[in-house]
Amino acid sequence: MKLLNRSFLFAAAALALLLPAPRGQSQMVAPADPLAAIQALQTANDDLIKRQEATLKDLTEMTETAREVRIYARRG
Repeated sequence: MKLLNRSFLFAAAALALLLPAPRGQSQMVAPADPLAAIQALQTANDDLIKRQEATLKDLTEMTETAREVRIYARRG
């Protein structure tokens, strides 16, 4: 059981180190043209969605790895 706790702690720490630092909205400068502003927001949203998909994929892989570790721990 201690091995599983350590592996989850390690996985959580690794995930925290791999995730990019959150960006504040203050970094974005709004263009004067409303259409350009909307396009800039759309680009920012697309980037965010891509990062979220990558994070979800990583979390799914970690969940599967944790399941395998539990199975092997029970056999061991």
